[in-house]
Amino acid sequence: MENIVLRYYRCLVIAGFILIGHNAYTQDVIATAKLDASVIKIGDQVKLHLTVQYPSSYIINWATPPDSMGNVEVVETSKVDTVGRKDSTVITQTQTLTITAFDSGYYPIPPFVFHYKKGKDTNDFVAETQAILLTVNTIPVDTAKGFKEIKNVMDTPYSFAEFWEQNKWFVIAGILAVLLIIGLIIYLKKRKKVIHVVEEKIIKRPAHEIALEELKKVEEEKLWQGGFIKKYYSSVSDVIRMYIENRYGIIAMELTTDEILLQFKNRMIHTEAKDKLTQVLQLSDLVKFAKVEPLPNEHDLTLSNAYNFVYSTTLKEEPIVQEQPQIEITNQSQAIANQPAPIVATESSIPDEHAKYMGSSVKNKTPENNG
Repeated sequence: MENIVLRYYRCLVIAGFILIGHNAYTQDVIATAKLDASVIKIGDQVKLHLTVQYPSSYIINWATPPDSMGNVEVVETSKVDTVGRKDSTVITQTQTLTITAFDSGYYPIPPFVFHYKKGKDTNDFVAETQAILLTVNTIPVDTAKGFKEIKNVMDTPYSFAEFWEQNKWFVIAGILAVLLIIGLIIYLKKRKKVIHVVEEKIIKRPAHEIALEELKKVEEEKLWQGGFIKKYYSSVSDVIRMYIENRYGIIAMELTTDEILLQFKNRMIHTEAKDKLTQVLQLSDLVKFAKVEPLPNEHDLTLSNAYNFVYSTTLKEEPIVQEQPQIEITNQSQAIANQPAPIVATESSIPDEHAKYMGSSVKNKTPENNG
């Protein structure tokens, strides 16, 4: 029986060599199969390597490995791997199968068939691996020795290392749960404490009070007397611009002088007040940007005009009166006549410390309609 098997094995080997030679000379696709070891013991595992080499223009349909080949079982199948660069003219792909057998004997591994096409050619071509013989031997048993008794199960002490290895994730989860509960209790206790915050009530001061206070500071600093002429005119101009923002809601700090004056073109203020505003802003621009050096009397005149403009346009609270019935207005002149006149400062309303700047500019004058 063994002679027949050996002759069969030799025939397979000779046929494999013939097939390899045939593929080498007649095909440009080479498929090979190789075992790490052709002889194993029962239950041992061995790797079977499949390799296909083909031109990059060809399309290969990779052979699907079976779950078993007779008494030979496939334990594991790797992915198809490409060896070398993918942009080369020849591509080599490999796959490894881990196989085993649980019965002794001689087991042929049949060829693996790979179908392929040559580029745009629609014809189907075939490349096959050579057949391989796997020999599985039994474990030698010495029958001369007697049988040994089976030993009882031994008790081993249960160590902390074994406990930790088996239950470490439960222990970690328990510790995290305890920490989470403690943190939640601390958070809830702190949350129950009511913090009483006293809100500070900000009382908005009238625009004219702020402006007069800032002009007084500029006056007391004596900037132009100390040679800081540019800073003096910048300070006076900034005070007036901020007053216009607070008083009229005009973003004067971001507008040019011409844009500010244009805003006052149709507003109900006295013409003289507009002229004084024009003098303050235009002369300040000349000093700041054109480096003009005003005469000494122009310094006092600018501050005087700034005071006068603030006093002339001061907004005073009006007494609450009973609501009057609406009257239909038929023309624009009547609408202008019905508008309330702005409050104009009088000599009696100007503090003595500022009266020196006012002169005769405000003496119970009624503003003109410049609209």
